[in-house]
Amino acid sequence: MKNGTPLTITLVLGTPGTTWGGMEKHTAELAGALAKRGHQIHVIAHKAFSERFPYPLHFHPCPMQLGRKNPWLWLKLGRLIRKIEPEVLHAQGNKAADLIGRVRSDHPCTRIGTIHGIKSNERAFSNCSVLIAVSRSVYERLEHPGKELIYNGIKARPDAAARPLPTPGDRNKSTTNVLAVGRLVPIKGFDVLIRAWGSVIEAFPECHLTILGDGEERGALERLVAELGLENHISFPGYLENTEPWYERSDLTVISSLREGFSYVLLEALMAGCPVISTPVSGPKELLPPEALTKDHSAESLAELLGSKLGNLQALRDLEQKAMTRVRREFTVDAMAEQTEMAYLRAKPA
Repeated sequence: MKNGTPLTITLVLGTPGTTWGGMEKHTAELAGALAKRGHQIHVIAHKAFSERFPYPLHFHPCPMQLGRKNPWLWLKLGRLIRKIEPEVLHAQGNKAADLIGRVRSDHPCTRIGTIHGIKSNERAFSNCSVLIAVSRSVYERLEHPGKELIYNGIKARPDAAARPLPTPGDRNKSTTNVLAVGRLVPIKGFDVLIRAWGSVIEAFPECHLTILGDGEERGALERLVAELGLENHISFPGYLENTEPWYERSDLTVISSLREGFSYVLLEALMAGCPVISTPVSGPKELLPPEALTKDHSAESLAELLGSKLGNLQALRDLEQKAMTRVRREFTVDAMAEQTEMAYLRAKPA
């Protein structure tokens, strides 16, 4: 603990245990970094995530697959929190914030919430004394009196772009590798990306698009690829735990999301020295130059940007050097943990 007495902190993750995405990764990395700073960290989450929070973290399974209004879920969560008696109770996301607001305890604790995306309202966080936003776009929309801006962070890899690694897959080395990463769900806009890719591939036959991830939309996306005759131009390897080699050996990363809180894909790509183009969502709007953003969320706009950048990727890489340097310096797990710790201490009663 670098700022005084260690805290007993409980992080609550309300997702149902079916997928491992940005919010889950954020929680795991924050928990580990806070533990390294000397705090006692408890995590309450679905049992499927138990191996994601190893010792010295204290993991407590909870049936988060149940709806937030389920009384058994309230009872189980309340018992766990009263047993732990945390000084800081930190909800990750809307559902977790709603749940901790329903828990009553005689033990005083500071309630914190992190909002990971743009929401229509923040009623679920009304019982939190501090509300953390992970991007400036999210922060500026909040009306909460105790709002704070703390960016997501990733593990620093200052030499990532220099390390020689094999080209992902078995494609020819002359191929220009374009990468997209994320859960295969509608909000990620992969259908828009596929349609845009179909518009540009004739002009760039040496390019290949790889979409890493899995999810409910996989079948529909694969059918769309077949309908457009793009089977030889788009691959779906599925979900991969270690995506670092793919960023390092790709020539371009594309973010096609309709909405984002703050994209880990953006940080991971820039950390690895891979240039990025994106739709105008939170994160890319803050880090990337305007030339790397689409005008809107349409396939036509994305195709236009792809066509202009695939013809001169080195110019795009040069344009984003400032963003790559900034990510390696500022957007680290250690920085995120230090700023979160400071938010805890400011909110904690004297």
